Amino acid sequence: MQAHYGHTVQKLDEIFNQKVNFVSVEAEAARNRSLQLKEETKKFDKLVASLSKSKQQTVDQLKDFFTSSQDAVEQQANERLALLQSTSLFSSNTSFLSLGPHSRL
Repeated sequence: MQAHYGHTVQKLDEIFNQKVNFVSVEAEAARNRSLQLKEETKKFDKLVASLSKSKQQTVDQLKDFFTSSQDAVEQQANERLALLQSTSLFSSNTSFLSLGPHSRL
């Protein structure tokens, strides 16, 4: 460094080398951060894919459950309806139905 009217002056080569070193360090840090972000992005994408797959499996299981439940309820309702239809209550030969519209029970 050289003195210049009460203050010091650095040579341009020294300033240039300091700036090059600073930029090199910052560029390396940015490259490292970029690699970290790429790795984190890959992990995130894998996690999202895994969650989507899990969600779809759960949705499929719920659909299967509700479909089988609906089928079971329909079957049970049909069985009960058949039973009711087979009883004398719904038969035209029963006294209940043959009482007529003005009869009181």
